[in-house]
Amino acid sequence: MLVQSQCTGSDGFITICEKDNDPNNQTFNLFDHLNGSPELGGTWISVNPVIKNALSSDTGILNLWSINQFGTYEFTYSHPNCIEKASVTVSLGGYPGEDNVAGGANACSDDSAVDLFIFLDNKLTSLTADINGTWGARDSSVAMFVNEKFFNASAAGPGTYTLTYTVGSVDTCSERSADVILEVHRAPNPGNPENLTICSTEDFSAYREVDLLDYLSGEDSNGIWEDVSSVGQITSFDDSIINIEEIFNSFGSGEYIFEYTVFPTHGNCSERKSSVVVQIPDISANFFVDNQCLDESLNFEIQHQRPGSIFITYNLEYEILDSNNSVVFSDIINNIEMADSKGVTINHEVSLPNNTLAPGNYTIRTKEITNIRGISCDNLIATEDIFTIFHPSIEIPDICYMNNIIEAKITNLTDNNGFLSNDTLLVNYIITDMTTNQESVVSNQSVNFNNGEGILDLDMSSFPKTSNNYKIEFTATPENGTGCIDQNFIVRRVPDDIVLDLNIDNSCDASDIGVSIDAPLLSNGNYKISYNIRNLTTNQIVFDNTNDIAGGLSEFNLSLGHLEDGSYEIILQSTQNDVTPCREKTEFETRKNFSIGGNPEKPVLEVNQSFCLPDYAPNLPTIADLVVTQGTNLEWYESETSDVPLGSGINLEDGVTYYVSSKNTDNNCRSSERSKVTVALINPQEVRSDNTRPIFCDKDIPTIADLEVISVNPENVVWYDSIQGGNQLADTTVLVNEASYFAVENINGCENANRLEVTPTVLTPPTPNYTGETALCALDNITLMDIENNITGNTDHELVWYTSPDEETTLDNSVLIKESITYYVANVNITYNCESNRIPLTFSLENCSAEEHYFFIPDGFSPNNDGVNENYFIPNINYFYPNYTFEIYNRYGQILFQGNKSSPKWDGKNSTTQQNATSGVYYYILRYNKDNKPEKQGKIYLSK
Repeated sequence: MLVQSQCTGSDGFITICEKDNDPNNQTFNLFDHLNGSPELGGTWISVNPVIKNALSSDTGILNLWSINQFGTYEFTYSHPNCIEKASVTVSLGGYPGEDNVAGGANACSDDSAVDLFIFLDNKLTSLTADINGTWGARDSSVAMFVNEKFFNASAAGPGTYTLTYTVGSVDTCSERSADVILEVHRAPNPGNPENLTICSTEDFSAYREVDLLDYLSGEDSNGIWEDVSSVGQITSFDDSIINIEEIFNSFGSGEYIFEYTVFPTHGNCSERKSSVVVQIPDISANFFVDNQCLDESLNFEIQHQRPGSIFITYNLEYEILDSNNSVVFSDIINNIEMADSKGVTINHEVSLPNNTLAPGNYTIRTKEITNIRGISCDNLIATEDIFTIFHPSIEIPDICYMNNIIEAKITNLTDNNGFLSNDTLLVNYIITDMTTNQESVVSNQSVNFNNGEGILDLDMSSFPKTSNNYKIEFTATPENGTGCIDQNFIVRRVPDDIVLDLNIDNSCDASDIGVSIDAPLLSNGNYKISYNIRNLTTNQIVFDNTNDIAGGLSEFNLSLGHLEDGSYEIILQSTQNDVTPCREKTEFETRKNFSIGGNPEKPVLEVNQSFCLPDYAPNLPTIADLVVTQGTNLEWYESETSDVPLGSGINLEDGVTYYVSSKNTDNNCRSSERSKVTVALINPQEVRSDNTRPIFCDKDIPTIADLEVISVNPENVVWYDSIQGGNQLADTTVLVNEASYFAVENINGCENANRLEVTPTVLTPPTPNYTGETALCALDNITLMDIENNITGNTDHELVWYTSPDEETTLDNSVLIKESITYYVANVNITYNCESNRIPLTFSLENCSAEEHYFFIPDGFSPNNDGVNENYFIPNINYFYPNYTFEIYNRYGQILFQGNKSSPKWDGKNSTTQQNATSGVYYYILRYNKDNKPEKQGKIYLSK
């Protein structure tokens, strides 16, 4: 009786206690531990994802040495041919590593968290101790220093400690342990330092031989001193004596650091350092007084500088001396605080009695410092400062000025030493119109001073000439005595002249003249305005007019329509009778010439003209190359309104519009309008390519459009079949292997002088040729790779399989061949991925031989609904005898079932009545229907 088993097998269980003793545990095969009859080709997964990297899902090979946690692990096996799954459960005993008891474990007593795992030895580098064990100590008094995997060597102190790592029991595997003997070595002690502070006013002779060790406590004796501040006091490794007097004499006040370093007795400990600081504070202050203007309140600063972190307060009495060293003022400031190690600034304002300080130089200095608190040193001083009181003046004469530049004289300017200045200064000032409040700001104007005097030019052009009252105020940047000038002044300027203007609409063909009269308003008197037109040919006055105005702006037009063609002159005159102060000129005149009917016609030409630059190489087209069809005495311009003609030899520019007029040589009048022409310079660029030997596949039917070139104007690239002349080719022209094609940029018929040659290679891989059989046997499990053995090969190509003549997705050649499916195979160029024509192959899989393959007829089955051997059938008979038939009869000769290739299985029922057959013996007749093989009869045993 044939019985089917589960194709994944059934669950298996195994316990492995000492995995470290067997190197084969690196390739532990889970498949071997499935029960039943599992089929190969399934997939393994680890139920615990933490160890998934130790398992090969395809082969079921498990590296137990890669699992560094003891415990129980389950691995599941599934197969695509069955719904059921099976699993293997591995109970894995722990591996604690190897003992380290021979002095290989060391730590320093200043380490509060020594990682104990680093001391466990292993048999091999590929095997490590499990990480889920526990650390402990055999001596209970040592256990308090163990925290998980860390040992507190700092708390335990120097000594030797035995520590144990234990992995627990698993199933029948006992717990295991490894010992580590840890040696804790004493850390070096650099001692506790004490700083030394000495006032700069003390007697330093007492500090010529200071032993730095006196300022340490509890230190190791094997240390050495380092002169961190590099003052040259430590001269050897065992030197600890310094001369502070010598330090002060050479380097002055400050902080000087000496570092003591002690070294470990074992390599696990690091060197340690401590520092003794020698402080020599120099407490000082400075007066800072800005130069002042006379009659201003005196302001000054006191700025402190000091090293170290010291807090002091004091009272400061100061005095001010003039240039004769006579005291002119004194005062006291109480309770000044010096609280910041970076220094502090005290601002102080003094209101002196009138006339206490005259212009000149002064000195502010300390008279006495009292009530000092917070420091034992008594050397506090405030350095004096010198400042200057300025009182310069400015002189601006009240006269009639012809222009807007007013000369002012600065006098009595002193320098920062109190002497009359002989310097060149950059001055800044503001002039204000006192009537309108309008301001003019001037910066960095240079003035040369000689014996305290300098000339300053004031620019009054931004103010109206009718304004007279002003104020000038100086700002000193950088500070100098000019900042004290603040003065009102009067400026009278010669009044503006009347402005007469004539605007002729067209001097060569005038029809209208615009007259403009801009006359300043007069407080008394008026203007007499006259204008007339004279014929230049006859010298006769053809127009004359006069009127009076009081001032202001007057604009009107004179129509010239009544005048005949010819040349004329217009004269505009003004006289005035006012008595305005500073007035000097009272008569004004302006005149202009013009013509009527004097313009020639404008030139005629094409408004757009193109030039092919290769036709002019190596030169460029010029103005002279522009074509004018009608017009004489031409003048070319860059714009409609430009007055400067262009030379005929000037090179033309692309996209630029040029303007041309005709000139009448009799009156120098030009055409009233200019004709224009816009130039297009066509400059086809040379075509380039990064690959002039491209490679294509014949099957892709490459064309001219597939050739890649580099061009500024790719849309203008055309192709020819010759380096010169030849035929222009369409983009659809199919490429021929090793034929040459020539590309050039062509813009509106203008081509670059050089053509680029491109010679493509069109690859045509050979079509595969199958020489084998198409009638095969499915029981041979033939793959596409087997078929390839009967296909003509090519070393430069590889075979690629498809399921259709145009499908892009390929088939792997490990695929088993199936009945009645057409496969397509092509040669593909390995280097360029070019594919040949695909050939179709269809195979029959029923050409099997019963003699060559195992063929048998089962003698029974058990249709009892247990899921095993439920149907009767003859395995694989369709591959040997595809047209077979068979009948099943009961012992009474009644036919119960008729079978063939389409209905191969009998389920134990009467196919007519659908009644279940009872247990017993039944009979079959098998007709092979092939090769005249005679029919076969036999018995079937049905068992429930």
